[in-house]
Amino acid sequence: MEIPALGRYQIRGRIGRGTMGIVYRGYDPVLAREIALKTVDLSPALGVPQREAFLARFFQEARIAAKLLHPNIVVTHDAATDDKTSVPFIAMEFVTGGSLSDRLDKDRRLSWNEASRLVVLLARALDYAHREGVVHRDIKPANVLLTPEGAPKIADFGIAKVVDAHLTQTGAVIGTPYYMSPEQLEADEVDGRSDLFSLGSLFYAVLAGRPPFLGPDLAAVTRQVLFKNPEPLSEVVSGIPPALDGVLARTLAKEPEERYASGAELADEVERVIRGEAPLRPLALGERTVESFRAAPERTPAPPPPRDSAPRRRSRLGPFFLLLLLGLGGYGAFAYWEDAEEILRESREETKRREELQSKATARLAEAREDLGRARWDEAARRIEDSLALSREGSNGAGEAEALLLRGILQGETGEWSQARADLDSAASVFEIYGVPEGKARALLERANLERDLGAFDRAEAIYEELSGPDAAIEQALLDLMRNDVASAEAGLRAVYENGSASEVRAKAALYLGIVASARGEAEEAERLWNEAREKRGSLEVDLFLGEPRTKRSDERRERLAAVISPPEA
Repeated sequence: MEIPALGRYQIRGRIGRGTMGIVYRGYDPVLAREIALKTVDLSPALGVPQREAFLARFFQEARIAAKLLHPNIVVTHDAATDDKTSVPFIAMEFVTGGSLSDRLDKDRRLSWNEASRLVVLLARALDYAHREGVVHRDIKPANVLLTPEGAPKIADFGIAKVVDAHLTQTGAVIGTPYYMSPEQLEADEVDGRSDLFSLGSLFYAVLAGRPPFLGPDLAAVTRQVLFKNPEPLSEVVSGIPPALDGVLARTLAKEPEERYASGAELADEVERVIRGEAPLRPLALGERTVESFRAAPERTPAPPPPRDSAPRRRSRLGPFFLLLLLGLGGYGAFAYWEDAEEILRESREETKRREELQSKATARLAEAREDLGRARWDEAARRIEDSLALSREGSNGAGEAEALLLRGILQGETGEWSQARADLDSAASVFEIYGVPEGKARALLERANLERDLGAFDRAEAIYEELSGPDAAIEQALLDLMRNDVASAEAGLRAVYENGSASEVRAKAALYLGIVASARGEAEEAERLWNEAREKRGSLEVDLFLGEPRTKRSDERRERLAAVISPPEA
């Protein structure tokens, strides 16, 4: 049975099924945009500790991916577990042009010029991600989405690591390693150069119409990846510049040290070939010929060098023993994994270090709030950034969300509207990921208030409708006032003012009722209510809202209230 929604997102149909689970076409009613919803099918065989461990890593990786903002990377908007179905999901940018895999199914291959330009964009996107400390681990045509104009976008950053671990533990078949690097096959540590090897395999595939490493079974493909170089493309496909062979040979080098050091370097080399120039650092046939790797070693490897001598070369035989054991046992699983329970174990020293970092982050944020209340914008910004860095270093998601929320509020006051929106959205998402619904509600409320103050009334109202409680009622009333619906605004504010039990809430209602009194020309009543608000909320906070000292946001708010408010002179 199809589910109607995941979290706040409406489901409008299926896109397909991926390695993780079903992919839905969705709609976000709060931000009024179409999205893609990727779900995760967790095996019923997983115990509670394993499930919790998987979800912890899953949301951590999704949170990291959400920080990547690049035109050629699919944006991650949100990640959560649906309350009704308990299904974990990721809300992502909806890209309507299909995948590169779909394109290859239709056209089989691309022209060398189109393929080269596509790879340049992908290499630069990977370079950005790698500089941000994120490795994809699963670059392949199915994970490259295309816009209707043909621009590529890399999907599923950070997901391959946790999903492969889950699939391996449950005995699922992950598939043949057409695009995996040698170090991935051997379960070694990987860095950005592993992604470049995978991108080189993709480059070869879109030009040749087939992956560079083929074989009748898993073991044969693995042997090709580990020991053999593919045929030069210029000998496989007519019209390929021979200079591209050297670039691909460098990209597909077996040892990471022999590949290009970064995506930017690879992109620059491909662009040189496009312009008809010679690449600066190809892997020349004299250095490493295709034939020199045609035959894998069949003899017993030589004894390893003595300890402390030359660097030890990685063995290429381990995967074959693994495949042999899996084959004899009748299993098709192929990947590396970590024991999920290790995620839940931290040493006492690490725990203590994180607690210290969280304490410092909290202190910085408290100081930033004081600076913000005193309109010391630069000091507040510096302390917020300090708190954000400390929270991230200490893996304190809730602390990071608080810092993002406060940064969004600050940027709203100083007129950085786009960045304010982005930070408030990020804060709401991180709060949800870490199970802090009250924090998410505060972030959404601030986002709605910003939209209201900037005159986007319909957008603000859509967010207010998702919220509840006296704070949301008060802010909705101010929206009514800006729309010159004074009666509705006063009714809502009076209800909170007369029935509110919290003094802070009552004080805020008094602040807004003062605006209503000002609209009626009742200057004394307005001043009385504003003074009551000042007693509970602080003089500067009230005066700041009324427009003294002036900020870009208070100017926008004054403009919306110009017909109904006459703020006191400074």
